[in-house]
Amino acid sequence: MKSRRFHVRGKFVQQIHIRKRKKGTVGFIGLGVMGSPMATRLLESGYPLIVNDLVLSKVKALTKKGAKYAETPKEVTEKSEIIISVLPTPEIIEDVVFQKNGIFQGIGPQKIYVDMSTSSLGLTRRVHKAIKAKGARMLDAPVSGGEQGAISGRLSIMVGGDRKTFEECKQLFACLGEKAHYIGKAGSGLTMKLVNNLLYSIIMCGTAEVLTLGRKLGLDLEMMVDVLGTSSASSYVLSEKVKQFIIPDNYVPGASIDIIIKDLDLASEIARPAGVPLILSSLSRQLYQVAKNCGLGNQDISAVIKLFEGGMTIKSR
Repeated sequence: MKSRRFHVRGKFVQQIHIRKRKKGTVGFIGLGVMGSPMATRLLESGYPLIVNDLVLSKVKALTKKGAKYAETPKEVTEKSEIIISVLPTPEIIEDVVFQKNGIFQGIGPQKIYVDMSTSSLGLTRRVHKAIKAKGARMLDAPVSGGEQGAISGRLSIMVGGDRKTFEECKQLFACLGEKAHYIGKAGSGLTMKLVNNLLYSIIMCGTAEVLTLGRKLGLDLEMMVDVLGTSSASSYVLSEKVKQFIIPDNYVPGASIDIIIKDLDLASEIARPAGVPLILSSLSRQLYQVAKNCGLGNQDISAVIKLFEGGMTIKSR
């Protein structure tokens, strides 16, 4: 920061120039439904970007916009100051971090690893410990808001780890979401995301049930969404999921039923040792499993409404 004094109308005024922090190189691993738009936003916000994904068409879409490609997570890590991963399962996260040519082999002091996936709490804590042993720092920072939130930069980001590291990453998080919440110690961000997804999954099933009942009784779907959305039953599911997927009858995900089953199972893992019975969550888990068994696993979570509609004669949307 520099300052200088100058004379204005008989008074000396101090002018302060604040240097904007230079945007360091970001490595991005995982260019799926969420990762691709998130990486695109960072690139468009001026961050030098190095990307890696097994699907080379996803990589090519980013390199055309100015990103650079690295063949392995290790190479991404070695060439970046901050490394972000957005990956679908704990098994894949473990491979990307610990496999040969993984993040762990390339990381060292002065680097920050930010895992924005929804993972298992045990694995997340183990990765935190391993990264710290290499002299680097880590944040677990899963996101909520779906593909549209990633595209528009309206994600909610839940962050666990060192508070100082969180503050250092706030400028980066601001490119991706409306709000980055500092939750607490390592693993806290992930725990908050799993709690969020438990409630989200229950609300989705309840919403599907009541919308089906209303339509069977002759109520118009869009009218119900408008009324419920301004009443005590208002929710994100009504304002976003129903309008994006159920009303147009298009269930290309989004967050798929397969993914929500994975998240519910991860939440069950942390609930058992805590001694908390997940009664409603277990019921919703069963509904999603039935939907998966009916061939809906790769469709959006809102496709669970098809279970309630099945066998009913309901007028078209």
